Amino acid sequence: MKLLIIEDETILREKYQKYLDSYFDSISLAQNLEEAKALIKDESFHILLIDYNLPDGNGLEALELFPDQDDAPVSIMITAYSKEKVAIQSLNLGVFRYIEKPVEKQKLVGTIEQSIHE
Repeated sequence: MKLLIIEDETILREKYQKYLDSYFDSISLAQNLEEAKALIKDESFHILLIDYNLPDGNGLEALELFPDQDDAPVSIMITAYSKEKVAIQSLNLGVFRYIEKPVEKQKLVGTIEQSIHE
């Protein structure tokens, strides 16, 4: 299985990669939407782990890269900006889970395990 982590903070990207390394055959990292677009153009992913607030947009824009929802990977949104409106919008756009930062390893791993089994 392949995971794409879209997170602008280097420390968090690397932390999430370390937490999830044993669950995936391949983990790709992007620090913004532009890098994510380039990766998505060349590869397919099973799961996206997306930070909501990115330097060149928001995480919901990453979902627009998959116009055909049948082919879209499972998406998990992570944010430090907990707003009910954003959470509802995320879930309405098909986000599997909406997680608030800081994300503890157990919560992230549990969410990933749930997404794999659904």
